[in-house]
Amino acid sequence: MSGLRLLAAPTAGQVDALRETLRRAARLPLYAEVILRAGVTAETGDADPVASLQRLPLFAPEMQGPLARQALAQRRHDLGGVELSSGTAGPPKRRILSEEDLALDAALLTRLLHHAGVVASDRVAAVELAVTPLAAAFLDGCERLGGRDSTALAWRPGADLAPLQRLAPSVLIAPPSLLDDLAPSLRGVRLVIYNGDRLSDRTSASLRAAGAGVRSLYGLTETSALGVSCRAGSAIHLAPEHALFELRRLEADDELVVSTLGFSMPLLRYPTGDRVRAIAGACACGSSWPRVAVLGRLGTRFALFEVETSVDELRAYLLAGTDAPLEITLDDLPSARVVLTLVLPAETRPCWRALRTRLRAHPQLGYLLVTGIVRLRFRIQTPAAAGRKRTPLLDRRGAREAASAC
Repeated sequence: MSGLRLLAAPTAGQVDALRETLRRAARLPLYAEVILRAGVTAETGDADPVASLQRLPLFAPEMQGPLARQALAQRRHDLGGVELSSGTAGPPKRRILSEEDLALDAALLTRLLHHAGVVASDRVAAVELAVTPLAAAFLDGCERLGGRDSTALAWRPGADLAPLQRLAPSVLIAPPSLLDDLAPSLRGVRLVIYNGDRLSDRTSASLRAAGAGVRSLYGLTETSALGVSCRAGSAIHLAPEHALFELRRLEADDELVVSTLGFSMPLLRYPTGDRVRAIAGACACGSSWPRVAVLGRLGTRFALFEVETSVDELRAYLLAGTDAPLEITLDDLPSARVVLTLVLPAETRPCWRALRTRLRAHPQLGYLLVTGIVRLRFRIQTPAAAGRKRTPLLDRRGAREAASAC
């Protein structure tokens, strides 16, 4: 497919893993059809897996649901778990994990934590709103590094900090939304690893002023973790053992496209929706992994705590079968909470109670709404000014902080 280029020359390990991944993909009916249409045969896939991959189209969002069902049907005998993912469009999707996949995730996290600077003597606490398979993979990765003192902890903004303080971690892993609330109270933490959305400059500066190194763990729920920043800078080192990386040219930069390697539900040429810039040359930390600077998201994607979604996805979930437009506004509340405002046409007002109920049943956002971490509001759309386009997403979080800093 034209318009894409490899981020870095494939390693021998990537080529071998991609060859096996294409074989696995061909056993799933959906991929078998895609591979057949692309003119890739078993012989050509084995002989030159990279060239064969590059003949395939980009992964289409509507493929993920059928693919998950096919992967589940084949792996019921060794099902390790199911992770819900916002995907790239439409309702939430599923990622099927076999027992082998859980081991792959743990091995991947081991490499990433080592790159980030975690050592055997560290006391590690992985803090999330709820303990997830990813938190368990963090702990498994720490144990593989030789650590024997790691804990996964569920914590909500404003909750009692005593359980975390008793753990006295030297390494803290948490999403940015929780770190914003935790940072003023952290003591004795030498390294903070954040996963999910971007960490605010204010929180990052606060952590560094307290003597903590700050690292970004990069990835998607759909793909698992993909890379991590190092002590030398903010660029992301991408782990080549677990994915092959391509770049799709945009107007000013590139979109990262990922093919996961070795998993039971492979994603071939999956558009991440993230704008990146490739970083050339060797890193001062000594790693040979390829590097990118993550510049932001495409379109109307946003994160609410550890949940990533978009205006289009929520519209498809709430308003399927209608022509009603949706706009979203995000605002801060005290104690690291957020207001999610759905801006809708006046004629939808009789449905707002049903929409609230449906959103509280959302597989990912429901927990945030039920617990009050995110507050839901509705507002009627006003006519757009002449000659002006509507703004589907207005994210005003951090606006007061930015204004006070001026």
